[in-house]
Amino acid sequence: MAEARIADEAGGPWKLQLWRKRRGRRRANKRAKHTDSILVIPGKTYRLQIGSLTALTALGFEIEGESKRKDQGPTRLHPTSSPNIRHSNCDATINGHVRWSINNISFNFSHTPYLIALKQNLKHAFNQNSLSDGYHFANYDIYSVANNINATSSDSIYRLKFNSTVDIILQNANTMTKNNGEIHPWNLQEHNFSVMGYGTGKFNMSTDPKKYNLVNPIMKNIVVVQPYGWTTLRFWADNPGVWAFHCHIDSHFYMGMGLAFEEGVDKVERLPSSVMGCGETKAFLHRP
Repeated sequence: MAEARIADEAGGPWKLQLWRKRRGRRRANKRAKHTDSILVIPGKTYRLQIGSLTALTALGFEIEGESKRKDQGPTRLHPTSSPNIRHSNCDATINGHVRWSINNISFNFSHTPYLIALKQNLKHAFNQNSLSDGYHFANYDIYSVANNINATSSDSIYRLKFNSTVDIILQNANTMTKNNGEIHPWNLQEHNFSVMGYGTGKFNMSTDPKKYNLVNPIMKNIVVVQPYGWTTLRFWADNPGVWAFHCHIDSHFYMGMGLAFEEGVDKVERLPSSVMGCGETKAFLHRP
């Protein structure tokens, strides 16, 4: 399901086009082929359900006459003082099994839902240790097969300050197969984010942030990170709860390419008994 809302002041009507990228190196320089379009009216929200064998990696939207969907709040976009969270995603072998990992940690969901565990103060329900907000990027070779000798799995989560501005830098690296990189479409649950910048090769902490689009960045909730490329996104931690951030390819998420953000859980009201039943939450069920 995709959603697009055209701002009231955008003028119009506009034509919303669904396009599909052409694949293959020989066609790399050709324009994307438009496959369908609808007429849209400013001020209205359009929800489109799309079925595609391309797993969302080659689909996109554009408004005729516009190069991208613009963030309707550009005044909020400023160089953030919050720490950057840098993620390098690749695969690793953990206990004899191939797993996807982020900063050498492969994500495992807690058997007890995070939101309930936090609201009920079940600190033993999942690992309380803090996760790293970066990796040794200065010496990391994204084009080589990493040893990943310290790779592990964890059900820890990131704890974010409510209403803080968060920048995430996604760096795509080589897999465990020589000269092989893969596409990863990343999705942040229950948030929209601004795509501040993207590029090929290894992210440079000194120079690449200077190229960020602080005026009218694309706003999305899924963004594709290309093989051996990087993408920086920015979001506001303003939705109380615990939300998954993960690769949208199901098998990759299942194999550990994901994590969870907690923000403002103290603002969540009392949870109904209907959400209980998994993990240690069975103890909170009121049975007749």
